[in-house]
Amino acid sequence: MQSLRLHCSGKGATFSSPPLPPLPRRR
Repeated sequence: MQSLRLHCSGKGATFSSPPLPPLPRRR
C-alpha cells in the first residue's frame, strides 16, 4: 500500500499547481 500512497502523492503534487496536500484530495 506504500507504493500506492507514493504514487498518489507524487501525481497529486504534480497535477496540483498550488501547494495543496494530496491528503484532502484523496477523500
